[in-house]
Amino acid sequence: MNELFAIKGSRYGTPTGTATMPEVMTELGENVKGSVSIEESEASKTKIKTEQGTLLREAVSENGEVTITAQYHDVSYAVLEALKGGTATADGWEAGTKFEKRDLAFQITLESGQDINLYNASITATVTGNGNSDGYIALQIKATPQVTADGQGLWGIKNAQ
Repeated sequence: MNELFAIKGSRYGTPTGTATMPEVMTELGENVKGSVSIEESEASKTKIKTEQGTLLREAVSENGEVTITAQYHDVSYAVLEALKGGTATADGWEAGTKFEKRDLAFQITLESGQDINLYNASITATVTGNGNSDGYIALQIKATPQVTADGQGLWGIKNAQ
């Protein structure tokens, strides 16, 4: 595997239903330095043994879960609406009264020349941070890949186009 380093940019769009990224995507604002993390939990395994206790093999019973978490400090009202729901206008954004599930294609481009693609991600967005003189308020996104509509993909790393 090539070295993967340095976030260059992030974008989101409407899932295609396949293991491909949409042609049209919306750029997110700049990332808060040090806020991007990509974590994959270990797969769950089942040990298959004989009645006498001899281990025959281990079988993967459930794949690990991938989660990307990132914070953005430069987001528009339209991006808040797209990622959190609610209503955006030219003058502001108002939260909705109910949680609105967001399923979007999500992509992070790396300076090292690759894209991390989540073809159909469950997106949770929250406002976080502090407003003191050396801080700011940010939009935090948690993206977890889900299977595509055609059942063919979750996520992947590819050379950027």
